[in-house]
Amino acid sequence: MASYHAELAVDGTVLPLRRLFFTASRSRDSKGKPSSGTNWLFFASIDVQEQFTFTEWMFDDTMQKDVTVTFYKSDEEGEGETKLKEWTYKGTFCVGMLEMFAGDASYQTTNLFFTGKEVTNGNATLEHEWDLE
Repeated sequence: MASYHAELAVDGTVLPLRRLFFTASRSRDSKGKPSSGTNWLFFASIDVQEQFTFTEWMFDDTMQKDVTVTFYKSDEEGEGETKLKEWTYKGTFCVGMLEMFAGDASYQTTNLFFTGKEVTNGNATLEHEWDLE
């Protein structure tokens, strides 16, 4: 059976992802027709890192970084892996952070919420039309 994994790359550091959720949405009028531009947000869960810039990034409301998430599929014979897709996030803000510890489950994670200026998945690009000044 094939297995899957993903990595988050930021500032030249590549980190394995535990979980990732991406959402894109827009407001609708009373008839259900889109009535706003599309906004996006993604949530990433990683193992706690001893030293990294996530806290500084979260606390600095002007700090923007470029982020890449790459998804892989390992073959059934264990002979290698294939890159399935890659998402790139440009001008990304860290807008939320939650560190979670569960001693009875033996894990500690950093959960991060991101949004930004642009997201691309290879097939499409979505840009926020913000006035950040």
